[in-house]
Amino acid sequence: MGDFNLALVIVAIVVCVLVFIFNLYLLVNYQHPDDANQAYFPKFVVVLGLSVAAISILMLPADVANRQACRRAIYNGACNLTLPMKDLWLAIYIIDAILVFFVIPFAMFYYEGDMDKSVWKRMKSALLWVVTTAIVCALVLGILYGLVGKVDFTVRHLSSSTEPFPSTWGLTSGQQCVGSGIRQCSAYSASASSETTWTMRTTFPEYVVALATIVGSVLFTIFGGVGIACLPLGLIFSFFRRPKAVITRSQYIKEATELSKKARELKKAADALHQEERSGNKGRKWRKNVKAVEKELLLLEEDVKALEEMYPQGEKAEASWAMTVLGYLAKLVLPLGLIFSFIRRPKAVITRSQYIKEATELSKKARELKKAADALHQEERSGNKGRKWRKNVKAVEKELLLLEEDVKALEEMYPQGEKLIDSIYLLALNRLIVSVAWIAHIVIYLLVDPPISAFLNEIFIKLDDVWGLLGTAAFAFFCFYLLLAVIAGAMMLGLKLVFVTIHPMKWGATLMNSFLFNVGLILLCSISVIQFCATAFAYYAQATAAQEIFGHTLQSLRGIKYLYKYNVFQIGFIVLAGLTFVYYAAFGWRRKKPSGRFQLST
Repeated sequence: MGDFNLALVIVAIVVCVLVFIFNLYLLVNYQHPDDANQAYFPKFVVVLGLSVAAISILMLPADVANRQACRRAIYNGACNLTLPMKDLWLAIYIIDAILVFFVIPFAMFYYEGDMDKSVWKRMKSALLWVVTTAIVCALVLGILYGLVGKVDFTVRHLSSSTEPFPSTWGLTSGQQCVGSGIRQCSAYSASASSETTWTMRTTFPEYVVALATIVGSVLFTIFGGVGIACLPLGLIFSFFRRPKAVITRSQYIKEATELSKKARELKKAADALHQEERSGNKGRKWRKNVKAVEKELLLLEEDVKALEEMYPQGEKAEASWAMTVLGYLAKLVLPLGLIFSFIRRPKAVITRSQYIKEATELSKKARELKKAADALHQEERSGNKGRKWRKNVKAVEKELLLLEEDVKALEEMYPQGEKLIDSIYLLALNRLIVSVAWIAHIVIYLLVDPPISAFLNEIFIKLDDVWGLLGTAAFAFFCFYLLLAVIAGAMMLGLKLVFVTIHPMKWGATLMNSFLFNVGLILLCSISVIQFCATAFAYYAQATAAQEIFGHTLQSLRGIKYLYKYNVFQIGFIVLAGLTFVYYAAFGWRRKKPSGRFQLST
């Protein structure tokens, strides 16, 4: 059964189930309360899309493992008994393209349709848009495939003269079978004119994947290049913009009044836009104003949240402050792009005198527990271990656990020395290392010819030698990091540029249209991420089905190959990452200025 790679099949099934469960968990916890118990079709599309994106990224390590399944086979054709990875790749990316260009747009048009209309009318309107899109895509794909759907492989035509078969086995360095006087292989002695082009038509599924990859590569280059820099730099430079202390009540009232005024302005603008929508006046200016209101509303929500954190209220204000700090810490350790806000958290709320008072109380409680523990230990030695003794032991253990939690909470509410700041910089440094490693790998392995070093390829291979799944896990982490960079870059550019639509993902407050937009972006860029990783980790993923699709066919397609031959996307990725670094260095340390009165464009 070794040739069938049964273990890989079992792992693949288990991983697919876990991915589906995890995506279902994300949907349940991120969805807006207004979408509860409704919009089931968009929810199904969201879970399916996220699962396809995650599985597609995890397929490259599976492809590598599948390649090794028949490595030690002793009979011909053993590799035919392994997983059909090329067919699986094409299937997953055809599904990807269908979801991105047809299913997700249909779900978005249906979800955003006028709720006053019937279900059938909303479906009819959504189908009209999707059918129109399908016709346009089919025409473009058909024309391009018919005209330039071919691959041009550069090959060398080799030939040599031969000698008659000798009557004696006297072939030596002086008498060779390839002709007298030849001392080299014909591949070395061939002239430059022997190089030629071998042209063949590619399959239609491969061509669809190739064009989808080009579209995704443009978005990936822009958003990924910006995001891979702003993921770590957003954490570092926001340190300079962090709130320094708790504000006073008068400051809170002043800030709250300003935010309330801005909220009324936004409500007035939203009502005006809603009135225009009802009158059917939904032109270019209307869409521009809608995007502007959405961005201002997002910024207002962030300001309100920051104000509430800087001025905790209620009977348990200090506890709320401590939970706020701990909440920022929890966000920081999650590898989900939530690291931006940790350094901007409010600082410790209790004073040194309060800390000394609390520490004295805890010390007194610790002495009491020690005294009780000594008494119980004395009873144990005397053999008096009855029901009452066991009850007292449990009580002491419980009090000891509570004491440890109190000590930990006190240390978090009153951090001392430089250890906290040091730990913050260490956590920020981890994110910075991953981004720098990616950029360095692109430069030394992809942009330099010949490559200076295999770098991350060698690291993954060595990790695989230590334990089979370590290299796989590291590879998957670096690929998922690129997807996080895409989302972070889209969010940053959405806040800075008017023509980029923003769809923020918020815990318990994400509408289905935002879900669908981000899933579509992830799906479209996941194809490019895999192609990018298959190229960047070509040494690690050599002789795989992914390498055949993305490393040979895609890079030899007529009209497209020059984008890869001259590393257009890789260079654009590095340039945008560098420009983002310059932006943060020049403006990242500045505190956001309060915006003036909001008005719709006329």
